[in-house]
Amino acid sequence: MHLFPLVIVVVVVVVVVVVVLTVTLLPCGIIGIDVCCCTRRLHNPSPYNSVLTFLRYALSQQFTRTTIAEIDTDYRNVTVVTNSSRIGCGLRCASSTTTCTYFLLEPFSLSCHLLSYDASAPALNPNNYLSWEVFVVPGLTTSNCLSSRQYISEYNKCIVIHTDMEKSWDDSQNYCQNDGGSLLTIDSDNEFEYFRAMFFDILVQPQFFNLGAKKTGADFHWIFGSTVGTKVSESFWYSDMPDNLFGDEFCIASRWDDGFYLNDVTCQWYPGYFICEY
Repeated sequence: MHLFPLVIVVVVVVVVVVVVLTVTLLPCGIIGIDVCCCTRRLHNPSPYNSVLTFLRYALSQQFTRTTIAEIDTDYRNVTVVTNSSRIGCGLRCASSTTTCTYFLLEPFSLSCHLLSYDASAPALNPNNYLSWEVFVVPGLTTSNCLSSRQYISEYNKCIVIHTDMEKSWDDSQNYCQNDGGSLLTIDSDNEFEYFRAMFFDILVQPQFFNLGAKKTGADFHWIFGSTVGTKVSESFWYSDMPDNLFGDEFCIASRWDDGFYLNDVTCQWYPGYFICEY
């Protein structure tokens, strides 16, 4: 009887099953490099879709280093992870649901800070991180845009243009925010003309783009996330707009048949294309 090879196969299978169950089911932190957490999160794709990319970099020690002084000052939303290894900290950043871009590791206490974009959060004190290791998540471009997003260098913005689906203004904003951004905001006359020209290049039929502005108080203001910005310039409006035609037009769209000047629309049910800004 040739039972010995069969026994070896059975032992190997049992070991593999035990390892898979351990990695998948054990609480985070039991395994030093936090693979357990990241294995579960792979079932919920990261905003960066870069967990495997990061793992490849991490295992080969090809980390993308930077310094605290090089981090964009608006990356200030901090998530703290305690008792984490360098690989574990990076994997948590890459698989984060808060669009983590940088991760910082204190080499002695192994405290891990995940940084994501939030211009409204309290500013970081660089002096608190002078001895920390600072890394950028692999897979980002030098402009800090993901490869799936378009970088507008003139206005230092990352955007995604969605002509693959139509949503109401509210649903468009929710979609962008769930992806870590917000509907496109426009800060100047030059930027408005830039995007109007872009819209004409994209659309050749009567349609419109939902943009990141709505009525707050007596006027329309640009809104990024929950932050209310500047008042929408009167020069951006189509003639005789806003008119609140249906009595509940408190959001803004840029319409093809109005030369992509702005029109007020209802927030809840008027479906259109949209642009997310990050």
